[in-house]
Amino acid sequence: GKLTVVYYNEKQKQEMPGTGEVTAETEIMIDGAIATLADLSVGQRVRGEVRVEKKGGKKVQTVVKIQADRAKAAGG
Repeated sequence: GKLTVVYYNEKQKQEMPGTGEVTAETEIMIDGAIATLADLSVGQRVRGEVRVEKKGGKKVQTVVKIQADRAKAAGG
């Protein structure tokens, strides 16, 4: 699957938007438990790591790790 990502580019000293590829090797955790991409909601904000590589002259962004927290219900 693909995710919209914003990552900090050390070389350019700024945030960069892009699309990250989620692979079978992507580690996805929700509240510290192993999860899948299907467990995340569209629009949900998460933290993670993105590996940026050049392949065939094109920049490829692969999502290495995703960490998310479930919102706690009020009064729960």
